[in-house]
This record gives sequence, C-alpha cells and structure tokens, in this order.
Amino acid sequence: MEPLRLAAVSSHPRHDLISRITGVLTESGWVLDARSYSNLALAIHFELSRRQLPGMTARLAALPMAWSDPSLAALSRLEGTPLPDLPETIPGSLHITFRHLEPDLRSEVPAVPG
Repeated sequence: MEPLRLAAVSSHPRHDLISRITGVLTESGWVLDARSYSNLALAIHFELSRRQLPGMTARLAALPMAWSDPSLAALSRLEGTPLPDLPETIPGSLHITFRHLEPDLRSEVPAVPG
C-alpha cells in the first residue's frame, strides 16, 4: 500500500489544532516526526495501526481544517478497504498550512563558539 499523503489548510488557532491532530493520530497509531516551518506550516509523519483505523477518518474530518481533494480521496480509499486487506501499519504524512495574520515566527539561534 502506498503511504498516505494528506494535506489541509486551517485558520484555527495553531496550538489547539496541533494538539487535536496529534490526539487523533496517537489514538490510531504513532506520530514518528513533526516539523514546524515557522508558524506557517507543519509536517507530521505517522504510522497508523490497522486495528485502530475504524472511526479514524470521521475523527480527522471533524477537525477544523479544509482537506485537499486528493487527501479526501485517499482517506475514502483507506476507509473503503477491508481491514484484512490492509498491512499491519500504514505509513503517512500530513502537511498543514496555517492561515493567520500573525507575523512570521522567528527563533533566536544562540551563537556557538568556535
């Protein structure tokens, strides 16, 4: 099975949405990595457990995000596949773009001697 490639856009408060997304993903599997790109985008790599899949699509759809059409199609295909036909773990990634009026988040990087 191909890895899930999901993408969405949201104007919901970033910290609350990240908490809710990771909650849904950890109920259904494991978050392997998450990378924040300033306060504009977030990339999450995950694995889903076949045994925990029932209901996951509905929980994701309930989040305050606008899903891309290919993402909705991928989730629909996943939900329509009989559980015995799925591998034990399903790898995937989710890219979220945040729409807001906040300035770019800047992180101070300390100087390293040497």
